[in-house]
Amino acid sequence: MASYYLDIETYGTGERPDPATDRIISILFCAIDPATGRRLQEPVLLREWESGEREIVRALYARIAGKRSFDFVPVGFSILFDLWFLKEKFRKYCDVDLGDEFYLERPYIDLKQAMVLAHKGVFKGVRIGPEGNPVQDWYAYQDYGSIERHAMDKLERFLGEYAALSKALQDARRPRRSKP
Repeated sequence: MASYYLDIETYGTGERPDPATDRIISILFCAIDPATGRRLQEPVLLREWESGEREIVRALYARIAGKRSFDFVPVGFSILFDLWFLKEKFRKYCDVDLGDEFYLERPYIDLKQAMVLAHKGVFKGVRIGPEGNPVQDWYAYQDYGSIERHAMDKLERFLGEYAALSKALQDARRPRRSKP
């Protein structure tokens, strides 16, 4: 199983995210070890401001097109949001409709769901990193360096949370020795 951390940053001016009108401005992916959360490669950051949304979406699609579902397992935080956006952008720029199987048949790991369990079923406060999203302002002011640092920092925070959760789950599954 090839697990890949996957995260997109989007830019839009509407009240709610909308892949029909909002843009994907960066895509970050990186192969990770699914057991430990360690990086297996240097992260790849695709930047819309360098080559355009169409090109970065097509570059990602070229990497995953034709792969069996277990050859590219997306791993992230609120990963269904990313997959929803990507599905629509693949249709627009790659002329391919992945349909619902993109969600229903492809395995994925969403750390948000596991963190909710760790927070006793409470969704409030479950996040990777600080509250709020300054990416909209950075993009509007063309502060691309801040967007890049944010994406890389998010990756590192994610990997730390993933590793801690993975270790805790592995420790919980080990048989406990009974005292004599």
